[in-house]
Amino acid sequence: MAGGTKHVLLTGGTGFFGSAILRRLRAASSLAAQVTVLTRSSRTSSDGSVRFVQADLSDPVRLRAVADVIGGVDILVDVAALMPYAQRPRTSWASLVRVNLGGVANLLLHILTPPGWVVYVSSTDVYGESRNTAITEQTPPAPQTEYAVTKLFAEYMYTRYCEDRGIPCTILRPCSIYGPADPSAKVVNTFTRKALTGQDVEIHGDGEDLRDFIFVEDAARMVLDVLERRILGTYNLVTGRSHRILDVVHTLEARLGRRLTVRYLPRRGRRRDWRFAPSSLIARGVPAPAVPLPDGLWQVIQAFQAGGVRHAAR
Repeated sequence: MAGGTKHVLLTGGTGFFGSAILRRLRAASSLAAQVTVLTRSSRTSSDGSVRFVQADLSDPVRLRAVADVIGGVDILVDVAALMPYAQRPRTSWASLVRVNLGGVANLLLHILTPPGWVVYVSSTDVYGESRNTAITEQTPPAPQTEYAVTKLFAEYMYTRYCEDRGIPCTILRPCSIYGPADPSAKVVNTFTRKALTGQDVEIHGDGEDLRDFIFVEDAARMVLDVLERRILGTYNLVTGRSHRILDVVHTLEARLGRRLTVRYLPRRGRRRDWRFAPSSLIARGVPAPAVPLPDGLWQVIQAFQAGGVRHAAR
């Protein structure tokens, strides 16, 4: 990232994915930046290059109060989002709109003078499921969930805001991110926790549904590469390799050295597959994701065990 010291405003920087991006920003020897992290909790940092500002994006009054503290922003990296499967499988439509759309509106209306560049982390959920061919960045969005609708409309909000003001804009759409310390109830971490605690692994349907899983450090590294190379446009953060839900079970069995008990439950809705072509970022010089699913799962297992979750024999 050329041009001297940059002030980066990072939202969602204390969450699972946002904290991985923050670690990369801290460690980047080529990146001289002041990073301000907006967080709902009270945080302090001994690192002079990173400061934490307490504010809820859905609270416009608080955002207006901290606007002067934040000051001018060269790069906005917006990672904050309410996700329905993060221990809230039935998140209400109103909550998703208030946080995922209202938060963007409040950020743009109440806290920012126009930044030099906007980088918005959206989701591959905006595409809906795969059709007959692999999804690319040119695939038209067809969101099929309330969460996906809010992410797509947030993309539109940022795109229009930037176009009206002549501000560069980048939209990044990650697939299913997994890794150590993920607090959500997504497939990889849920299956790993149940496997280590001797519980049955529950699969809705036959387990043949296809997903693209990207390791959190790979995804965070790709975001940093985008920042350092100043890549504009819309890009998927994906591996381009599809795995069945059952492949997660079989990989866990191989790593743990034992069979798992799988309980099949009725499918919730119809089968949905996600197949992606490799990210177009690779053609822009960004290295492809490097951590294969077995290696990433092993790191998740080790993190659970280090946290006190031990292998339960059956």
